[in-house]
Amino acid sequence: MAYDILIVDDSRIMRKILKQSFTLSGFEVGNCLEAGNGQEALNILNSSMVDLILADLNMPVMNGLDMIKALQKDKKHREIPVVLVTTEGGGWWGATAS
Repeated sequence: MAYDILIVDDSRIMRKILKQSFTLSGFEVGNCLEAGNGQEALNILNSSMVDLILADLNMPVMNGLDMIKALQKDKKHREIPVVLVTTEGGGWWGATAS
């Protein structure tokens, strides 16, 4: 069974890397949709359904956390699994590591 995924990241290169990672891992990908921020992702979800969302934490316009909060308020999309992906060097959500 192929899974439809949505990759949400403001970096086009990171979206390409994530897409290639899925392909190389043998994960069966159906449609692979892409968005540059959380708001674009929500707009895409108005017309498309996906099985999984991979989202960057820090993005302009709408970040990953705000996108998740919006998804949780929407009965149609609240059950979609979301994996947060970030290249931040600090601790959890920018907190400094001890």
